[in-house]
Amino acid sequence: MRLSDLTPLTLESLSSIACSFRRGRSRIVTYADILVVSFRGKYRPGSAGTPDARFMLAMAEAGIAAFDPLALILDLRDLEYEWGDDLDLLFGAGSSRDSTFPVATVVGTSCAEAVRTLCLGVSSSESLETINGLFRDIDSAWSYLDATLAANQAQDRA
Repeated sequence: MRLSDLTPLTLESLSSIACSFRRGRSRIVTYADILVVSFRGKYRPGSAGTPDARFMLAMAEAGIAAFDPLALILDLRDLEYEWGDDLDLLFGAGSSRDSTFPVATVVGTSCAEAVRTLCLGVSSSESLETINGLFRDIDSAWSYLDATLAANQAQDRA
């Protein structure tokens, strides 16, 4: 097989969703970086969104591999998401890293209800706030990760 016979691929060809990375330090645990992976754009509904979910997971995992954080925030505040089961693939970001690798997800008004029903079921009347690790603002997610990192550190020392 010649290289010229192969179809070129790019991750960006999977989705029109944009991704950006930011890093900050834990306010509690020394030398603990927290990576924020932000997604912006429109997630295609239903199974049409499968490439979007795969792109988002690939980008989150690439950020984890490249920046080596101790915790992760998935920032979906600028994501338009109506429905599609494959978005839950994204919630597995970092799972191969370590069983104690903490992840928080932040949702905005254009995806909060759909994420709530994805996590709890369409017929659920439970609020978004009952979902562990899911938040409406970055500061709450950051505080959650700070506390989780501190607890992990204390457990490691014990």
